[in-house]
Amino acid sequence: MVETNEWQIKMAKESRTCVIRVLKPGDWIQVFGKKKHNQFTGELKLKAYQVNKLAVEESQTIPQVKELPSSPKAKILVCQKSGCRKRGGKKLCEELESAVCDRGLQDQVTIKGTGCMKRCSKAPNMVLMP
Repeated sequence: MVETNEWQIKMAKESRTCVIRVLKPGDWIQVFGKKKHNQFTGELKLKAYQVNKLAVEESQTIPQVKELPSSPKAKILVCQKSGCRKRGGKKLCEELESAVCDRGLQDQVTIKGTGCMKRCSKAPNMVLMP
């Protein structure tokens, strides 16, 4: 019998990067860890110590994976006030635009000029937004 429930499991920070590289949506996994039940709120917390990818026989059917919502465009905000522009803000903006174009990321990254970010002494100023 195959369960199709979804569970949210917290992993140790060291393990997260390894799992992201190895697993993809729809993979079958085996999880070793512990669960903690809060008797006051009724909340169940799951914490994984080890996650193993399972080999799936071709005769078994894999349930359909939900489509992940498309992530919003990343934004790069560059200060366009005179102090920052004089200290390399204009060149920074041009270099960022050329780098984004060279890598074909125009549909995923937006570069936007902004007003003063109040850090003029450390110009040019730039902020990366997810």
